[in-house]
Amino acid sequence: MVRMLIVYGKPSDPSAFDQHYRDVHIALSRKLPHLHAYSLSEDVRDASGVLRPERVETFDFSDRHMLDDALASDDGKAMMDDTTSLAKDGLMILTFEVKDGR
Repeated sequence: MVRMLIVYGKPSDPSAFDQHYRDVHIALSRKLPHLHAYSLSEDVRDASGVLRPERVETFDFSDRHMLDDALASDDGKAMMDDTTSLAKDGLMILTFEVKDGR
C-alpha cells in the first residue's frame, strides 16, 4: 500500500479552513480514482501531548502507480489545486509505502 500524507500548516483562520474543508475539499478528495481510504486527523498532538494546530490528511492507494494515476486524473488535479488553495499557511506532502511492522 502507498500512503500520501498531507500536513497543512496552522490555518490563520481555522473556522474558514474547516468550513471550506467540509463543504468543498472532502467531496473533491473522495472522487480520487483508486482511493482505498481517506482520512482527516483531528486533535493532532506532538510526542509530549501538546495539541498542535496543524491539520493532517491521509490517502491510501494499493500501489504507487495507482496514486500517480489518481493525481494525474482530472479529479486529482482538481483536488490538488484545492489543496494548494487551502495551504496558505504552509503545506507538506509526503508519499510512502506502508509495510506491516510485525
